[in-house]
Amino acid sequence: MENMLEIEREDFLHTLTTSDKRIVKKAIDLYHDFIEYKDALKISKSIENGTIKTYPADEVFKEIEKSL
Repeated sequence: MENMLEIEREDFLHTLTTSDKRIVKKAIDLYHDFIEYKDALKISKSIENGTIKTYPADEVFKEIEKSL
């Protein structure tokens, strides 16, 4: 998943207080929720516009079985 910030950098993480870490975590969670919402909205609009490709269920199951 995309990172909003390079939060894995230890020098950044060590500068945060416990309270700051909670705020950063909440901000990241909200960002991820936004990305998921944006993706869901794209899918919804594609369905409405008829531009999304659909697959029959049996075809999907065949592909899943192949990958196992």
